[in-house]
Amino acid sequence: MQTMSDDAEPYDIFRHSWLRYLGYANELGEAFRPLVRVSIVRALYFVDTSYIIADAIDKTIKIRNTDKSDRVALITFSDAILWQMMASVVISGYTINRITWTTGRLLTYVKAYKRIINIVPTATGIASILIIAPPIDNLVNRIMNYTFRKWFKIN
Repeated sequence: MQTMSDDAEPYDIFRHSWLRYLGYANELGEAFRPLVRVSIVRALYFVDTSYIIADAIDKTIKIRNTDKSDRVALITFSDAILWQMMASVVISGYTINRITWTTGRLLTYVKAYKRIINIVPTATGIASILIIAPPIDNLVNRIMNYTFRKWFKIN
């Protein structure tokens, strides 16, 4: 699961392994929103936020272990937080929410059975995670490369 760039990168457990899917916990919550209490959706946002913080801390510790300055460590931490917030929360969460909502509205419009209206939007939202994740990760990487990383001379 290569997510950070088109170029070959060193293996990153938070971005190239199954752990990356913890970053989509909030999307799972958004997909299940029509079927579960809002407290469950919020709990999944907590899982996602914990993953984001762990990724940022991991990258910062690795930089600090190379005797880089505090400034470089702060920039590294900020880069990881910004990347993850855009890729794992803002863009993907909004996209899944709208996919789920739109699917439910369309089914209501065509007067589908109540059971279908409750289940199909959730299934569509979950299935779309696999489709939207790589393009969103790549988009966020490009945004970061042309903005934050350029401004702070990262890469």
